[in-house]
Amino acid sequence: MTTASADQAYDMDFVQINNDIIDYYSQENLLKYFPFITDLEIDGTNNPAEIDLKLSVEENVSDEAIVILLSDIAKNIGDEAAIQDFRLKESSESSFGTVYDHYAFHYTVTVNDEVTAEDTVDAGAKFSLDPSYDLSYLKEYLAKNESSS
Repeated sequence: MTTASADQAYDMDFVQINNDIIDYYSQENLLKYFPFITDLEIDGTNNPAEIDLKLSVEENVSDEAIVILLSDIAKNIGDEAAIQDFRLKESSESSFGTVYDHYAFHYTVTVNDEVTAEDTVDAGAKFSLDPSYDLSYLKEYLAKNESSS
């Protein structure tokens, strides 16, 4: 958690972001919605400012399911970055979070080690993904089930 001055460089802990996101998607209730994930890894560098997402999925997963998942992961990365540095804003229905104003984002999707989708978004550029794709209904479902446990 940083409360650095506005002109200080960002310093994300990508190991922590990776671990938090994997924990999020590894929750038992989420796995039943995403049984097709075979591997997920988030890495990055602060200089140059880049975030790298590697997602491996099983065969025959719809493009729509992958886009929704990629969008949700990108939003979660934005939220995790905002937790680490309060100068950044979390994601919303219309934004992936302001970390992407400062960091480039590269993602690769593979099936059986073959690249099926790949894109790089420069810092501050428009995403090809859609931030309105939201899995908040899953979060609400999890919250209801956790509170009744």
